[in-house]
Amino acid sequence: MGKMKTIVASDGVEYEYIPFEKNKGCAGRRRIVFIGASYKFCHKVVRDMLLVGGFDECEIVLLDIYKKPLVLVGDLIEKMIAQAGSSMKVKRTTDRAEALSGADICLLSITVGGVEADMRAAEVCGKYGVPVAVGDTLGPAALARNLRHLPVVLEIVRDMERICPEAVLINFTNPLSCVTGVVLRETAVRLDLFDENIIVALIERGLSPQDMCAIWEHIQKISRGGEIKLCEGIAPMLTSLSTKCDMAII
Repeated sequence: MGKMKTIVASDGVEYEYIPFEKNKGCAGRRRIVFIGASYKFCHKVVRDMLLVGGFDECEIVLLDIYKKPLVLVGDLIEKMIAQAGSSMKVKRTTDRAEALSGADICLLSITVGGVEADMRAAEVCGKYGVPVAVGDTLGPAALARNLRHLPVVLEIVRDMERICPEAVLINFTNPLSCVTGVVLRETAVRLDLFDENIIVALIERGLSPQDMCAIWEHIQKISRGGEIKLCEGIAPMLTSLSTKCDMAII
């Protein structure tokens, strides 16, 4: 990596960045399926793929139950690909079987019930004096989220077992540890997640012990035997931090 540099964007704002050499290799003809055409997520992953390089022969498949996000997210990604001069292809569909057919990698980013369901859970908690911050991993609101999400996740993953059994699942749906655990316990799907990278970055930026404990459960890696595993580089630090503040893990 090179030294930090500054660039002025079209809006006049200065941004810092670290120059890097674009990958000269090639991932080959891979079918990468986004399960859930997230407004906040999909285009950022594709952006990184274009910046890193090596994905020009890949096909991006956007799967959603609604057509509106397929249009918005799909149009944006196609524009990004054109601007980057890449030959990456984009396909959009509401048919899960069609999307999963021939998939090499599936990225799971879904919400069940939408913002309305999360707000309703927070309102119920507030009615009984239970404080809720985000409510996607801990507490009663997280329990409600689990009850909404886990059956749907299992339905999707069992389709993966049947249609694309060799595909790797990368999960970005909260609660991360619960989704990861149920997939590993109930299915044979190959699963990985990369939240350790986020936590390492936060540690390097001086995250406090209290903040670290609040997101502890997000970085659990649960084996098929039920054992909780942590990234080797941060496990000792987290173990030390856990003795300094109260926390609960679902």
